[in-house]
Amino acid sequence: MEAANPNPSRYVLILDDNEPLVTMLVSLLQDDLPDFRILPARSIEEAQTLASEFEIDLFVLDINLPDGTGLDFLCDVRTIAPEAKALMMTAVPLPSYQKQAEHLGVVQFVKKPFDFNAFVDTVKQLLDPSDSGRPSSFAGTLRDLHLTDIIQIKCMSGANAVVEFTSPDGEKGTIHFQNGQIVHARTSTQEGVGAFNSIVGWRGGSFTELTPVGSHPQTIFQDWQMILLEAVRLSDERQALSGARP
Repeated sequence: MEAANPNPSRYVLILDDNEPLVTMLVSLLQDDLPDFRILPARSIEEAQTLASEFEIDLFVLDINLPDGTGLDFLCDVRTIAPEAKALMMTAVPLPSYQKQAEHLGVVQFVKKPFDFNAFVDTVKQLLDPSDSGRPSSFAGTLRDLHLTDIIQIKCMSGANAVVEFTSPDGEKGTIHFQNGQIVHARTSTQEGVGAFNSIVGWRGGSFTELTPVGSHPQTIFQDWQMILLEAVRLSDERQALSGARP
């Protein structure tokens, strides 16, 4: 399908060997993103050619492909597209690829099969986080994604959002994101970094994105990567101590 804009300067590349799925995604995205050209590729070789010809804004990648993986491709093209965002489509358990994906800058995961309308909303949000024309809320259980995955996805996509986490025993906590930075966290007994550390220490549970209502105090001022690393370290220490007790 031809782009509505005859001279697009922004591009989305979709790499998946499922031809009907690619055709559907190209059609849906082209209708909703007339100023973009949606480039389909069904192999890593074809995607590499397109990436060398066009300045890609967003890569939409399947993990398993006939000639490699989407992560292999992303690793190869990061030198020519260091600023491009990446969305990973997967039907396999995410933890197997988590560390490599995060290192390569994957900012969103979509688990197959997925709702097409929600997929389009996710792509639009990644391309323009300031676009609030459609809601981009999400919810799920902390089974396929870890709590830290959700935090990193929101930070790396530059999100403005409030996410509520519920622990397995029903305790609730919220984390507020502003332009991709963690600016506030709250549980029933704590606020700020202490509350954030407590939430990161929860094992399992569920999460949902809330509609921000009113203003909130800023209680966290450090860079998100630093406080997340420290929270994970403290969580690991607490778990190790718990396991060491008789």
